[in-house]
Amino acid sequence: LFAGWTRNYYAITLSAERVMLPQIKTLFGEVPTAPADPSADGYVFHGWFTDITFTTPFDFSQPTPARNRTAYAKWTVIAYTLTLVYNNGVANHTISKDFGASITIPAQPTRAGYNFAGWYTSSALTERFEFTNAKMPARNVTLYASWTEKIEIAITLDKQSIEIDSRGVYQVQSLLSGFTVYYLVDGEWQTETPTKI
Repeated sequence: LFAGWTRNYYAITLSAERVMLPQIKTLFGEVPTAPADPSADGYVFHGWFTDITFTTPFDFSQPTPARNRTAYAKWTVIAYTLTLVYNNGVANHTISKDFGASITIPAQPTRAGYNFAGWYTSSALTERFEFTNAKMPARNVTLYASWTEKIEIAITLDKQSIEIDSRGVYQVQSLLSGFTVYYLVDGEWQTETPTKI
């Protein structure tokens, strides 16, 4: 009688964390096929390792031992640039942000004669950027400040000059006694008592 033997297959599990990859199954004693380098948005791949602390590189050129193994992918996050374009004569401001990091609301800029009207995603100022739960994408981001011109209306009455400032376009409806002025803001009438100059 003669004993018959067949070689077993053993697996290498690829623990890539950010991408799903199939196991590599190789016959005992055979050299496994090394996998192609994986990729993930916002990260750089730095090779395969035998341990989760990434101290010993995984050598795919060695014959397969009689056990299953795990190869761990090492990644480093990429930092991208967030640029704030103030549009007020002040130099642009850049901030380095890691992929996935929260984007917080920057300090509100100022501009003489204008009111700040928010941050937008393009110089055309067509799409407002919402900071709620915003995360840094896998690309550089530029935000553009929008401004609305402050409106000043001067009314002369009995040689007394008064001024009214408003964020929106408004119209003077009537001037009542005591220099009370009615004006329109976003479709609603408001009142204000101006200061004499």
